[in-house]
Amino acid sequence: MKGNDRPIKINPTGKYNLDFIDYNNEWAAVYNNGYRHDGKMDQCPIYGMSLETFNRLITEDLERFEYQQEEEKNLDNKLEQQFIGQIKRMKMGKSSKSCSICIKDFINGEIIMKLPCAHIFHESCIIPWFQKASKCPNCKFDLKEHFQKEQQ
Repeated sequence: MKGNDRPIKINPTGKYNLDFIDYNNEWAAVYNNGYRHDGKMDQCPIYGMSLETFNRLITEDLERFEYQQEEEKNLDNKLEQQFIGQIKRMKMGKSSKSCSICIKDFINGEIIMKLPCAHIFHESCIIPWFQKASKCPNCKFDLKEHFQKEQQ
């Protein structure tokens, strides 16, 4: 590794500048070849960095990758706005039922959404749910599939 492409501690908190120029593509080599996943490394493969910091950075990077994969999956599963607009909205009458998302009782006159499977939710609770899923949180009824069949 050349002297000017090593990660350098930039402040007393122990953070490293990992945006250094990696002329020899050593960072990729560490990820692809030099990192032992069994936790039995005795020293850091990056000069000037502690093994503890290296392991933390690797863990954060893997968590970020898993989060990105989960977000991409959520985009595929979410319920499109056109279908959300087709869900029945109504005012709540007298009832002792509660929203299974926030677990709060429905209030007389409150606007709720009734799904085709007959489960009801606060509009403010179910809309964020549909940004990640197209199925009823109670019974897993697939609304996307239901509305697509209706269109045909």
